[in-house]
Amino acid sequence: MMQTMRNSAKIIFFIVLVTFVGFMAYGGLVSLLASKNRAQSGGPEAGVVGIVNGEKLSSSAFDESYRKRMQSLTKDDHEPTDQELEQARNDIWNNMTTVTLFNQEAAKHGILVTDAEVADYMRQAPPKEIIDSKEFATDGKFDISKYQMWLQQLAASTDPRAEGIISDFETQIRQQLLVTRLQDFVLSNVRITEEDAKSSFLDRNDSIDVKYIFIPGGDFDSTVTSVPDADLQARYEKDKEQFKQPEMAILNYVQMPKTPSEADLGLAKLSIDSIYQQVKAGANFDTLAVYRSEDPGSGKKGGDLGWFGEGRMVPEFWTATSNLKNIGDISAPFKSQFGWHIIKLTGKRTTKGPDGKEKPEYQASHILILTQASGQTVAELEQKMNNLKLDAEKMGLAQAASEYGLKVDTTRGFPKGTNVPPIGQNEQLNTFAFTGKPGEFSDVVPTRNALFLCQINRTTPAGYTPFNDIKDRIKSMVLREKRVELAQKRGQELADQMARGKSFEEVAALSGKPVLETGYFVRLGPAGKAGYDQDFIGAAFGLSLSKPYSKAVAGRTGSYIIKFVDLKPANLALFTPHADSLTNDLVNTKKKDMWSRWVNSLKQNAKIEDFRSAYYGS
Repeated sequence: MMQTMRNSAKIIFFIVLVTFVGFMAYGGLVSLLASKNRAQSGGPEAGVVGIVNGEKLSSSAFDESYRKRMQSLTKDDHEPTDQELEQARNDIWNNMTTVTLFNQEAAKHGILVTDAEVADYMRQAPPKEIIDSKEFATDGKFDISKYQMWLQQLAASTDPRAEGIISDFETQIRQQLLVTRLQDFVLSNVRITEEDAKSSFLDRNDSIDVKYIFIPGGDFDSTVTSVPDADLQARYEKDKEQFKQPEMAILNYVQMPKTPSEADLGLAKLSIDSIYQQVKAGANFDTLAVYRSEDPGSGKKGGDLGWFGEGRMVPEFWTATSNLKNIGDISAPFKSQFGWHIIKLTGKRTTKGPDGKEKPEYQASHILILTQASGQTVAELEQKMNNLKLDAEKMGLAQAASEYGLKVDTTRGFPKGTNVPPIGQNEQLNTFAFTGKPGEFSDVVPTRNALFLCQINRTTPAGYTPFNDIKDRIKSMVLREKRVELAQKRGQELADQMARGKSFEEVAALSGKPVLETGYFVRLGPAGKAGYDQDFIGAAFGLSLSKPYSKAVAGRTGSYIIKFVDLKPANLALFTPHADSLTNDLVNTKKKDMWSRWVNSLKQNAKIEDFRSAYYGS
């Protein structure tokens, strides 16, 4: 019983982890869960890690989830990285806030799950992880009676571990049932008709082949080179709604690369030389690669890199490989941008390239020793950055950075819940940018290759992007459109020649452009070199044997004159037996999209206060 309980506890914990974000998706589509509208007000109340629409989130519940996630991260003696720990905290936070929002919505609409329903579901519908467990198998097949007996034993046990397993399992099932009913409520009006399904079938299976002449707008680059400012201002006012932006934050930052010290570089060279001497003395190359190589991809496979041709590897690697003559030859240590390598040649062959010429390819294994900053070096750099922060608070960031031989850069504006350029995804730094005060400094932010010290420059309120900030963007857009207009005018002149009796080929000769052919394509594209240009695709499918030529078609980048070649209609006999499944596929796709948009809207319109920094730091 106790061994079964231990094994089952692992299973239940795994189920809870797997569904951490999964239940927030419809049919496996994970919705975007970046925190929105997060405002930190003063100091948090004791025991409260956050607030969602006025509802407090318990810090003890957060800690318990974090403890369980840590158990998973530290299995097999794995030491979690800072990025893994941050990701774990973000996952737990997203889970807690979204579960709270779902529960609030369910209560608002009177959606309930009873204890009896949870108990019945637990007895009759075990999750896949339980079904696949050998603990509940008889003669190699899942035995539901064993599973139900196990549930009875757990329920009757006074062992706290049993109570914990049952409690976790019940919570999991209750939440799944609640979200399922919430999804049914939100998605109840999704409908797809058989005609919708037939139209989708035709879009995917009607195929057409056309020839065309293309007049690119780029032919008129020298003709249209400027746009009056008044026209640009008028375009800005006309399309102003397109230039709305949310509240944005801008940071100043100093970046310190995690540069390896001379001692680190020397140690890497000593390591590769030691490995090379072992290989020369007869040690097994593959075994050394498994235990000594610092290439996370190939190391586990004995250093095997598979087959590669010229251009697939950095120049130093290609040169060292091509200098090896015989299978089994091993290179001397050499250095690339990644570190020190030793290569073993395991195969060679020649293949024909697109030009028909024979080119060599090699199969090789390698051992890599990275030239990277050691833990001690990183700690020293972090101390240096902390000293820089202290100096910056006294004399200003620009002067302090200059004294450390560093420069100050400024991020572009970024909205809440998005990446912080150039640092990337860092939820707490993003929160700091919007809740701190201008001039305030962050803690030192470590990334894979550098350390950052950030200072709040400013935030800009939600509204319209100022004209001067996007003037160049509008100019490029207007110039492209004017050039396409000239291309379209030229295309129409050529189409008029066809109306006067000239052939498609004669018009192509007049244009000085080649006749191109798409090959067969469907309405969803791509249409050969015309790609996914919907104006081109729509015009092409409007042609037939009785209407073989188009007028000039204005595409995104130029003008087309299109000639019908052939149409392969979809076989509707194949649609009929699959109509139901196609309809269901469309319904599910539509539901996924609607559910994702609903969850995103729920998050964006919520007031979510995040106090994690008070417990875990920034």
